[in-house]
Amino acid sequence: MKRLILLCIGMFWLMLGVKAQPATHVDWQRDLDSLACWLPRLHYNFFTVRSRADFEKGIENWKHQGNNGLSDLQMALKLQQWIATFGDLHTNLNFVPLLDRNRLLPLGLKWMDDGLYIVTAPVGKEDMLGCRLMELNGTPIEVVADSLGTLFSADNEAVRKSMVPNYLCFVQLLEHFGFVSDGKVMFKLASADGRMQLHELTPGSVNPQNLVSFRPEGVALCYRNARTLFSVHYEAADSLLYIQYNKCWSRELEEEYGNREQASRLPSFAALEDSVFATLRHRPVSRLVWDVRFNGGGNSIPGTRLAEKLADFMHQQDVPPRVYVVLGAATFSSAILNALDFKRLLGACWVGEETSGKPNHLGEVRSFTLPTSGLQVQYSTKYFKNVDEEMNTLVPDVKIPMTFDDFRQGIDPVYEWIKKQ
Repeated sequence: MKRLILLCIGMFWLMLGVKAQPATHVDWQRDLDSLACWLPRLHYNFFTVRSRADFEKGIENWKHQGNNGLSDLQMALKLQQWIATFGDLHTNLNFVPLLDRNRLLPLGLKWMDDGLYIVTAPVGKEDMLGCRLMELNGTPIEVVADSLGTLFSADNEAVRKSMVPNYLCFVQLLEHFGFVSDGKVMFKLASADGRMQLHELTPGSVNPQNLVSFRPEGVALCYRNARTLFSVHYEAADSLLYIQYNKCWSRELEEEYGNREQASRLPSFAALEDSVFATLRHRPVSRLVWDVRFNGGGNSIPGTRLAEKLADFMHQQDVPPRVYVVLGAATFSSAILNALDFKRLLGACWVGEETSGKPNHLGEVRSFTLPTSGLQVQYSTKYFKNVDEEMNTLVPDVKIPMTFDDFRQGIDPVYEWIKKQ
């Protein structure tokens, strides 16, 4: 169960581990000069949505205004909002080190098809669990989400569903947009039976020992191994081979990048391949599932090679298995490339929900550091063109959303649908 809840909180725990930046003077004029010099030079093409002239004019405006009495965090947030308007989700000014981890809301949130739900709450606030978030300090949560969404390039609704829950726990971000003024946050929630509740939370440091987690009636297969890089499951009763691919990474890739100690703690993709083909050769398989609904990317090459090997294998079979790829809001970057590989090489049926990633997209992210703030700027170094038509998302062939009631009951409607095919 603990693994399930950690997945639901997503980046929340990662952000908890980020220490606040020491209070030092930032020379924003110098940092803006560095941004103006290096971002256009290093980025593959930063000017696909807005022009270089817009960028240069914006830099001059920022330099002319200076920080204008803004704190370093406020300045960084405004710069990130501006960078986001250039349309590359991979390119960001990483403001997270400026956030104070002692000013967090002790919540874990999960955005399902029917709304934003609370899956982790403080001890003593257990009745918040499983409730839908309706308002924050009297503001509809959709309005709050729209404002937080300006901190990244929201190409589609799935991007917002993936990222907003991570940001909403930081009171400083809510203050930046004017939703919080006195540090206190009042939530209006709707319980499962439709009753409205009001709960006030005060930000502070978060101790996991003082949190309670929502406990569903059951745990769907897709959540059981959601914290691992990948896993293989064979369902004999349904002749179904289920491959869950949560990150495009592996022991082999970690070794390739020179980190042998870290590599020893990771699973082997070669072992996954061996398991997949051993099952295909020795057991009846009528359906093969490649689940990338939680996969935010990494390196696409292993997944592509597996799709090629599977295609060779399938061509030798009189009745090859039907292939399904499960998509979701978190499917992004290299996972998009692998979904396209499975469609192109294996004729896979895409099932699930629309993706945050686009089929044609910028990627291969690198970074440089601004000289006085020490903040990193991530940028794209490559453009991946995979389809002729420009699309903002991968649209499933069969759309099957997951509601919170599905999650509560431990049901994966996508898996259940595939079993019936």
